[in-house]
Amino acid sequence: MSAATDSQRALVRRLAEVLASDVRIEATWLSGSFGRGEGDAWSDIDVIAVVDEEDRAACLAEYAGPRNPVGESVLLLPLFGRIAHAVRPDWERYDLLFLTPQELRAHDRSGLKPLTSESLDAVPQPGPTKPYRPPADALVATAQEFLRILGLLPGAMGRKEWLSAQEGVGLLRKMLVELTIEANGVGRAQRGGAKRLNPYLTPEQRQAIEAIPQPGADRAEIIAANQALATLFLPLAREAVAGAGGAWPQALEDATRAHLQRTVGLTI
Repeated sequence: MSAATDSQRALVRRLAEVLASDVRIEATWLSGSFGRGEGDAWSDIDVIAVVDEEDRAACLAEYAGPRNPVGESVLLLPLFGRIAHAVRPDWERYDLLFLTPQELRAHDRSGLKPLTSESLDAVPQPGPTKPYRPPADALVATAQEFLRILGLLPGAMGRKEWLSAQEGVGLLRKMLVELTIEANGVGRAQRGGAKRLNPYLTPEQRQAIEAIPQPGADRAEIIAANQALATLFLPLAREAVAGAGGAWPQALEDATRAHLQRTVGLTI
């Protein structure tokens, strides 16, 4: 069962009251982590409001503007032409997504609950019956990008661009996490955003990735981090690509290995 706080419940009540009184809004749904029954004290409140296309711009301008009827906010802004994003003074957050009826019909309804004061207590819905299999072309593209970023390391080292090299480590770590979750059979549509990763990784996977330290502005630390990330990523990616029936970018891998060994003495 969801573990909502009193302030989250108060915010949901306020959203439900305000949106129910707006004649332009045909229906409201709780979505996101609370819609899936997985919310906790650190979750934001995600709401879908169904409006006609001709009313969307006006609703967004009002709910993401100075006349926001939900109440005082310390941050309030429109996103992507359809979301009112807000942060309240107590740092409770909500995203109000305006969808047309046609868009709602195309939306995955398994993680939606009618927006009411009780909807934070929604129980989790059963997962999809058909196992998720990551597409081969996406897996190959991720492997290619990982090898490309890895191959840029010598340039950063030669220029002593420590900040750039640290950014590269961050990109590689992110790709490793995303690939691991995909290989576990969990697609992006089946989970929330980047703020919740633990449920989709095994304890052993988390321990291995967490053990790779963030490198300082130091050549040896940066090289060691790249090596550790490649050691985890490449076997997993090769297995995932093969399982999906894709063609592994062997020529790129061979060239990258030789390039790293020749220029910075890194063996992967």
